[in-house]
Amino acid sequence: MKYFLGIDNGGTLIKACVFDEQGNLKGKGKSNVNLITPFPKAAERNPDEIFNANIDAINNAIKNASIKGEDITAIGLSGHGKGLYMLDKNGKSFTNSLLSSDARATQITQSWKADGTEDKIFDISLNRIVAGQPLPLLKWFKTNDRQTYDKTAYVLSVNDYIRYRLTGVISCNLNDLSGSALINLKTGKLDEKILKLAGIKEVYEKIAPIISSFDIGGKTSKEIQSLTGIKAGTPVTGGLFDINACALSLGMTDENILTIIAGTWSINETLSKTPATNSPTTLNSIYCIKDYFLIEESSPTSSGNLEWVRNNLFNLTYEEINNEVANTKTDLIFLPFIMGTNLSPYARSAFLGMTSYHNRAHMLRAVYEGVAFSHRTHIERLKKNIKGNPVYRMAGGAVNSAIWMQIFSDVLNTPIETTKCEETGCFGAAVCAMIAEGSLKNTNEINKLIKLSETYYPNKKSTEELEESYQRYIKLNTELANFWEEYK
Repeated sequence: MKYFLGIDNGGTLIKACVFDEQGNLKGKGKSNVNLITPFPKAAERNPDEIFNANIDAINNAIKNASIKGEDITAIGLSGHGKGLYMLDKNGKSFTNSLLSSDARATQITQSWKADGTEDKIFDISLNRIVAGQPLPLLKWFKTNDRQTYDKTAYVLSVNDYIRYRLTGVISCNLNDLSGSALINLKTGKLDEKILKLAGIKEVYEKIAPIISSFDIGGKTSKEIQSLTGIKAGTPVTGGLFDINACALSLGMTDENILTIIAGTWSINETLSKTPATNSPTTLNSIYCIKDYFLIEESSPTSSGNLEWVRNNLFNLTYEEINNEVANTKTDLIFLPFIMGTNLSPYARSAFLGMTSYHNRAHMLRAVYEGVAFSHRTHIERLKKNIKGNPVYRMAGGAVNSAIWMQIFSDVLNTPIETTKCEETGCFGAAVCAMIAEGSLKNTNEINKLIKLSETYYPNKKSTEELEESYQRYIKLNTELANFWEEYK
């Protein structure tokens, strides 16, 4: 029996899972890394702590799978997109790493938008600029911390950094680079013009050799063998931007599936043979499957809102929350913008329409609906790039609640499939390793590993009621846009 290790470095948790060749989860481990916020809008982590947390997660996954490290056949990687991981000329980490949620470069992105730089970059990268991408972050360092900028010899993603620590080989993954506005999506190559437009042309020399997702990016070192028992020489793949890993784990191998991930982020994505250029919020990246682009609509407006409400307002278990929501209807509108927004750039979260009549159950129901409304906002934009009627397939924390899934189906007015996959990022990474190692001959064989679970169908009456609520949600956000602009 062959065993494959999938590692997923998320913005919150680091996870590692062991899967057998049939795609069955045999054991998993997870670890956390402290968030460092030295000043407002910064989101940093210590790179050595990240590596140590990966080792802990790997060892726990191997232990829980009841195997030995030497039984691992190949390793696949998944990680949060964007962000910034820097090494000096000796390959050493010398400063903290930046998460994709780091917003220190917001003013830079706004200035690029105002002076037309963003449009010029978009013409090449076919990606809009967001503050957590390497491009504006590097410009921020050049402007505000020149010593760190000049000392940086290698610009990496989290996948690149972990692959380097596992193998000693420095390289960059095309999948990650393309989602960070660093690649000319028309040529599929790094383009110096983008860096010149951003005022950081010297970064061109700081990008390591570029590899693809299914390439073997290196083989594990003797150090890793001593730390985990995984044999030195075990192949490690190029890896996947986490939204690509999740899409792959849900069987998205062609244009007939639309995937929804309801985690901290609202991720909504589909595949296309051509990039999307008709929406200022739609992102493009080169997918791991040849000739496809991943078309993405996303924002931090999903089930992370429920976690915040649960931790800060109501000390309830998820079962208790579900029970309250199941027996409640509400006319409250919740704006799920605690961690970010996908409408007005300065919008904040709020419960709207409160009276003395409303109680905790009404508020919790409004959170469930508001998150589904936010996903629909993204999907309405995504539909502009979709031909036909794709199958909707969903993963993330919300799928653990049948009540919430029914709300999603009603809000979107479409059937929604779920799978039995517990850890989509790790599974997508492991599938990548199976292909790179040769256990799967090609991406067409991925679907034999996908195990479907429940399918939820829209209820006509609920769909009509929620359509009215959604229209109020949109109208409220439109009316509040000027207020948020003044309130910023």
